[in-house]
Amino acid sequence: MKAGDLINFKCIGAGRHDNPPYSLDGEWRVGLLINLFPHQERSKVLYMGEIFTLNHSGQLKILEDENEAR
Repeated sequence: MKAGDLINFKCIGAGRHDNPPYSLDGEWRVGLLINLFPHQERSKVLYMGEIFTLNHSGQLKILEDENEAR
C-alpha cells in the first residue's frame, strides 16, 4: 500500500456519514489512503471529506480491482 491508493477500511467513527447514522457499522468502506505509518501500525484515510486515523489490525485492505469499490 502507498499514499494515493483506494482502500477498503473499517471504522466505527465513519458511521456518522451513514443514513441512518451508524447503520453500516462493521461494513467495508472505500477511502483514499493519505498517509501510511508502518512503524506505528497506523494510517490516515480520507472518507466523505473527513480524515480518519486507523489501526492496521485487519481494518485495511487494498482494492485489487475498480469493481470492488462499487
